Amino acid sequence: MKSIDLKGKVSVIAGGAGDIGRGIALSLAEADSDIIIADTDEKNSKNLLDEINSKYPVSIAFLKCDITSRDMIRRTVKNICEKFKKIDVLVYAAGYSSFAEFTDLEDNQWEKAMDINLKGAFYIIQECMPFMLRQKKGNIIIIGSTTSINGSGGGAHYAVSKIGLLGLMKSLTYDLLSKGIRINTISPGVVDTKMLRVRYPDLPEINRKICSGIPLGRMGTPSDIGNIAAFLASDISEYICGQEIIADGGRIIYRRPK
Repeated sequence: MKSIDLKGKVSVIAGGAGDIGRGIALSLAEADSDIIIADTDEKNSKNLLDEINSKYPVSIAFLKCDITSRDMIRRTVKNICEKFKKIDVLVYAAGYSSFAEFTDLEDNQWEKAMDINLKGAFYIIQECMPFMLRQKKGNIIIIGSTTSINGSGGGAHYAVSKIGLLGLMKSLTYDLLSKGIRINTISPGVVDTKMLRVRYPDLPEINRKICSGIPLGRMGTPSDIGNIAAFLASDISEYICGQEIIADGGRIIYRRPK
């Protein structure tokens, strides 16, 4: 059976400085992919690349990029293609949530969620398209959320933006699969990240309550999502196209006993 081997591939991770983006970058690097982080967080991006450099013999780069700016994305993609000559894998891992109740939701919170979670994906995928079409091959992985299924967890603005990503993924699959570009979405459930801890402090009682609703008995980790991304980025998953991969420890099908 084939193994996960990304040697010779160039992977761009938009939002790679975040916890889930970091987990994905490490997993792809472990599978021998070259790694490019596109993010506004220079400090965390460089710390991540230093860690990758100390562990794996792959090429690495950081490009400061505001995912809500089409002009900056266009320049970033151009720089990547000038230096690395290609983009094999694009991961959209940028995300924002303010955990607001609907009655308290403000315009700027709604707009920021749409800009970062949805519009940024549209921008960078569209800017990468000419290069992937020229290659006649490409692989796009979008990080969604199970909030798009059950509506809970991040507020209406977050849920709507993540549902939009599913529509984008399916539409692009319909248009681009015949041209060699494969697109899938990973929808994590509860993953232990800084974003989660804004709402749920890291306290034993809170953690027990969260985990009681997860049949597997634990929260997800960034490396859980990274491992799935590495699988989807590899050729062994070639027949998986236009799908939402749910990674939630069984939570979506579980109903806590009353």
